[in-house]
Amino acid sequence: MLKVKHVPVMHVLQTLPLVKHHIAAGLEHSDDCTVEQAQVFLSSGQWLLYVATDVASKIHGVFVVAVNSGPNDRTATIISAGGKSIANHAVFDQLCDLLLIEGATRVQAFARDSAARLFEKSGLIKKANLVERKLWVA
Repeated sequence: MLKVKHVPVMHVLQTLPLVKHHIAAGLEHSDDCTVEQAQVFLSSGQWLLYVATDVASKIHGVFVVAVNSGPNDRTATIISAGGKSIANHAVFDQLCDLLLIEGATRVQAFARDSAARLFEKSGLIKKANLVERKLWVA
C-alpha cells in the first residue's frame, strides 16, 4: 500500500529531480503549465507537492496542488497527478486528509474524460467539462 506524504517547501528542490517525470506525465494533456513553471511554483511554496511512496520509500507518483481561498471555500485544485497506482480510494483519501490539514474545504481537478472517471471512483463528482478558446497569443 502506498503512503501519501507532503513534501515541505524546504525539501522541494532536492525532491524535484526524483519526481519531475511524474509531474510531466500529469501535465501531458495540459497547455496551462509546463514542468518548469510547476517547479517554480512548487519551490516558492505557492503550490504543494505530495508524493506517494511504498514501504521502501520509493516514489510511485505525485500530486501537485494549488490551494486558493474563495468566499465560501478553500479549494485545493489538483494541477498534476502522475504516476502508477495512485488512482485509488486509499491514496486519494490520504491526499484529502492532508489537504484538510492545509485548510482545504473542497478538492477539485480539471480532467479529461478518462481521468475524470478515475476521480469519480474516488468520490469526486463530475460537475463540468472545461472548454476554452485562446483569445490572444504572445
